[in-house]
Amino acid sequence: PNLNDAVEKDLESNGYQVLTGPSEQVDKVIQLYETMLTRHTTMIVGETGGGKSVIIKTLARAQDALGKPTKLIVLNPKAQSVSELYGSLDRDTRE
Repeated sequence: PNLNDAVEKDLESNGYQVLTGPSEQVDKVIQLYETMLTRHTTMIVGETGGGKSVIIKTLARAQDALGKPTKLIVLNPKAQSVSELYGSLDRDTRE
């Protein structure tokens, strides 16, 4: 099974309507997956009720179903300093 199939199956089994059109639910899960392959950090923003949590949790469950164990850790960004969240840059070494 591929990721697309696993995402659709997970959405269906959790009682969600499976939306497969461009820029719809399944597409957004795949876009998040592809973004996370190339970036070391990802921020998901949007309106309340826009499906952010559904997309994140669906991706995690779909990866689990494909044998890629996934752990979600939610942080409260207001409880962290900017350097704890993003790290710091040494101006001399650029590290």
